Amino acid sequence: MATELGFMIVIPLLAGTLLGIYLDQRLGTKPIFILVGVAVGIAVSVVSIVRIMGSLIDS
Repeated sequence: MATELGFMIVIPLLAGTLLGIYLDQRLGTKPIFILVGVAVGIAVSVVSIVRIMGSLIDS
């Protein structure tokens, strides 16, 4: 369970950051897409964790 939660935090954050870096390099818009990618990664992580915790509380 702890490993699953760790991946739920790291993977979306890493994916959002890497996508943001790629888009900023391609479009020359540093640091806009990096910040957006990090924000989206954090949001996805929080939503995933809330869903998992909600299902654990219900059971």
